[in-house]
Amino acid sequence: MFQNSKFKIQNSNGFTLLEVLVAVAIFAIILGIAIVTSRSFSNTVNLDNSGKIIGAKIKLAKTHSVGALNDTNYGVHFESDRVVVFAGDTFDAGDATNKVANLSDTVEIYDISLNGGGPDLVFNRLTGTTDNFGTIGIRLVKDSSKTKQVVINKEGQIDYVSFQTSLGSPFTNARHVHYDLVYNIENSTILRFERIIDEVSTVNNIDATAYFNANATEFDWSGETIIGSSQTARIRGWLDGGNTVLCVILDQTESDTLNVYFIDGEGTKKITTYTNVDGIISVTSNSIYVGATDIR
Repeated sequence: MFQNSKFKIQNSNGFTLLEVLVAVAIFAIILGIAIVTSRSFSNTVNLDNSGKIIGAKIKLAKTHSVGALNDTNYGVHFESDRVVVFAGDTFDAGDATNKVANLSDTVEIYDISLNGGGPDLVFNRLTGTTDNFGTIGIRLVKDSSKTKQVVINKEGQIDYVSFQTSLGSPFTNARHVHYDLVYNIENSTILRFERIIDEVSTVNNIDATAYFNANATEFDWSGETIIGSSQTARIRGWLDGGNTVLCVILDQTESDTLNVYFIDGEGTKKITTYTNVDGIISVTSNSIYVGATDIR
């Protein structure tokens, strides 16, 4: 009567214990995948929303400045976990009129790259322009490969840029670099990427003239450079008189040497070289054309 009991332990519905355990294991795996996917999606949403919060506060400060609310101009102060709209030219943490917006605790501001330095973006009264143009970089606290940039131009207009790099990328810590050029790139006709592997050079030329704004005060190119393998990049430039502030963002996933040039009627001008030696990245700017280099 008990001959097969040790081989066929069943519940009241006729399922064996093994079948129940397998079903529970499959459910646990599916649930785990769903949780991870949900968290990843939630973090991406938080990153996007944080960018929108920063953008909204920038727009608010500009609007108040254009309208000369309370007969003054306004600015935005940036910290790692919050942004603050303030009145006047100088941020005062104790001012009761400050408007504070806290970011999600999964997101942090990791890079503040504003012209003139410092953490404050100040707008001019009535015009809404700013001398503190530049970029604000945000990223996920637990996944620094997922980032977003809020880009502010001289007119106080904003744009958003998203990048995601491979965790093994050799350029993870040197893919965002600011260069203060000692000349103006407004006459450039070609943006050139040159990749060198085993002393063999591969070149990708891009028509630079198509990426200046109407007044030739800004340059903005983004896309993939097809030089052996594709690489996502963005190059932005803010032109002012005889100088240019150049922001180069790369998503590089292979070990090699990469040169960046601008070409104009005076010749080919190498701006910078990225070199990977045993996984260590060095950024070497050309002192003929670059006055200062700031790795972000």
